[in-house]
Amino acid sequence: MIERRNFAMHKMFAAIAFFPIISACVTPASPNAQEPPNQVCGAEVKVGECFQGRALEAKGIIWEKEFALLFETPKNWVLDTETLRNEHIPMWFPASSKKPMGECFIYFRFDKADSVDELVKKNLALMKTRPEGDPDLEATEVSKGTTLDGRPIRTFAYTKRRDGRQEMVSYIPDKTFVQFLVLSCPDVSSLQARKSDLDFMITRLRRM
Repeated sequence: MIERRNFAMHKMFAAIAFFPIISACVTPASPNAQEPPNQVCGAEVKVGECFQGRALEAKGIIWEKEFALLFETPKNWVLDTETLRNEHIPMWFPASSKKPMGECFIYFRFDKADSVDELVKKNLALMKTRPEGDPDLEATEVSKGTTLDGRPIRTFAYTKRRDGRQEMVSYIPDKTFVQFLVLSCPDVSSLQARKSDLDFMITRLRRM
């Protein structure tokens, strides 16, 4: 059984993501495929026509009303669209994990914002003031990069959470939205060990 309560504790960025727009529908290619599938899957398509389940090292497409993004899963990671199905959030976890959210995991969200700085400021303000939030939360930029399609990447570490959970978030500004991947781990050492997997995913998250 999936422990929804655990996700409620750790979904710092899922809680503040922009939900009014149609949530993501993931369509993976078969593992090790050279190209994503030629399948359109969006708001007008029944949920059953989008992928539901888990797939090792899958490539595919995240479909939204405003955009479609190609993605690649890191080596020995699993695409999972079942665990957070009710929240409409695609996630990934290491194949070695005993359960999807037992150790480190990555999930995708996007939010309406004109810049990464605006979104980071908004996230911090919300998390510091809400009752179950983290008043001492800090965000520190740790790296910059570029996606394969030339869009800028900025990665921030979020520290001083009350529950000790460690988060690293890679942001990509895209017109009036900011797309981002969240890496969540139980401690600093596992977060640092998995940062290369976050980097792999965010550099390959590109527009169709």
